[in-house]
Amino acid sequence: KISPNQTPEHVKTLETCKSLLESSIVPLSFVPLDLRSKDLCELAAEKQPLSLDVMPPDYITQSLCDRAVALEPTMLRFVPRHFLTPNLMLSTVKRVPETIEYIPIDLIPTEVFDIVAPYKLALIPEYERTMERCKSAVRNSLEDNIDAVPEEL
Repeated sequence: KISPNQTPEHVKTLETCKSLLESSIVPLSFVPLDLRSKDLCELAAEKQPLSLDVMPPDYITQSLCDRAVALEPTMLRFVPRHFLTPNLMLSTVKRVPETIEYIPIDLIPTEVFDIVAPYKLALIPEYERTMERCKSAVRNSLEDNIDAVPEEL
């Protein structure tokens, strides 16, 4: 396996990069930064939505974020704040509760805490560990949940 630093010079042309991206032979990370145009990034997003982490911020769109996270929930960590919609956060955390760790605490909708509590109470800030959420977590009787219940409850 070669790294982006080892990409041969003859591959570092716009035409070659476009062709390689179209055929999904190389990821966007192999395209030199100076060649990552909006068109090339849109092509990469269409062919390889998981390239979100190497996309120039100005080229990231809501639909690109939605597609990337739908394919791979952990891509949520690369979604810019302004694209973290309640629907994107809820649907992702429903599929993989641990992805709550990629959401800034001040953006997390209350419903997300309800989804995560039964699976991993420790991922929820202590001030959000209500009696109902703790009961739900303990009922699920997963490891660690009982240890995450605040003492006062």
